[in-house]
Amino acid sequence: METEVTETPPCKLAERYLENNEIEPVSDLLPRASARWYIPRRCIEALFADKVAGIKLEAIFLCPCRGCVQDGGPLSDRSTYFNELREKELRTDYAAIFALLIYVQRPALIRVFQQHGLKLHGTEYLQEGDFDWLKEKIHGRSRKENIADLASLKKKVLRNQYSFLVRTLKPYSDIKVIRAKELLPIKENETPKGKGSFAEVRCFEFQDEDYCSQEFGQAGLPMMSKYERLIVKF
Repeated sequence: METEVTETPPCKLAERYLENNEIEPVSDLLPRASARWYIPRRCIEALFADKVAGIKLEAIFLCPCRGCVQDGGPLSDRSTYFNELREKELRTDYAAIFALLIYVQRPALIRVFQQHGLKLHGTEYLQEGDFDWLKEKIHGRSRKENIADLASLKKKVLRNQYSFLVRTLKPYSDIKVIRAKELLPIKENETPKGKGSFAEVRCFEFQDEDYCSQEFGQAGLPMMSKYERLIVKF
């Protein structure tokens, strides 16, 4: 009796790669609402630069699995869209949102996100209103532009986006407010360096240098491996 061997779809290979590269910050003082893990930017860049064995950007975009055909249409249609400009966008401005769509198993929707300018870039995150706007834009259009189960997609994207777009931390001359849902890619000491009634000082280091701005080493000062932060308890 012969056993049929089914080849793993490119989108699933990419999803497994992302799952295997999840990193958890080390700190017991992060906000409760913040993301608990993140995919390093360098891992996303490597995936879309064809540096991961057995996975190519074009293959992910043109994945022939049932889910990708349902979301993105037939290969013949998608192949005409995969040009030099779109490929460059997927490796730069749209890399984070494409990785997120792969993670939530809806990668073929990246074409819709590109067409309507929905992306994760810099410190700009998507909001519920972006999906309401998208729903209005595609309402009544052809089937290939509609999104199945948009409500579920919105929930997954809004919940996981902070794991795919992590702010590069840099020195500020004044207090900088960072969203409670954002993640700090740090490894923090368990024991405070100093402690008072309403605040304490903790030493930390960056888990990934990509998120440590070069501004920390300006003015002739050397880059440090350890930093301190003041945590105020309200």
